Amino acid sequence: AKKASSAERKGGNRFNKTITFSKNIIYLDVYFSALSEESKNLVLAEWMKNEEDAKRDYPLGLHLGSVFGDIRNMLSVVGMSYLMCDDYDLLVEFVDAYANLQFKAAEEALKIYSGFDFAHYWEDICFKNGPLLSPAMFEELCAKHYKKRNELVRDYGIDIISLDCDGVTEAL
Repeated sequence: AKKASSAERKGGNRFNKTITFSKNIIYLDVYFSALSEESKNLVLAEWMKNEEDAKRDYPLGLHLGSVFGDIRNMLSVVGMSYLMCDDYDLLVEFVDAYANLQFKAAEEALKIYSGFDFAHYWEDICFKNGPLLSPAMFEELCAKHYKKRNELVRDYGIDIISLDCDGVTEAL
């Protein structure tokens, strides 16, 4: 038997999978805008059916992505660490470009559908001994992007915003 790839075990390619089911919570991935019009229409038809169903008994959430954790995954912890020291300006450019892309995708998703109950981030940038970046670096690189996205979702009436980050986060 063929061994399933990591993407298959997680439900497919992230860029093609728009709705993630996690127990009774449904997330709209911020990469929605990358889908074809046909795929968007299929997803929207399902949302509208759910929204029209007054018996909806699950929260519907907008996944806002990650400001720094995805970049850590792309570069590796070691690669990210070298970049912090060797070319900090390039790291800033990576973070800003990626965060702005995610903001635009979330903004487009909210223009299409505004019935979300909550918004959620994934930001796995800490380990058992603390964060992978200093509090000052976090403030410079990440905080402005959180604030911008938080303002966006609040403008659409979303007042519950959660963040998933492993490890010791207190320093941030």
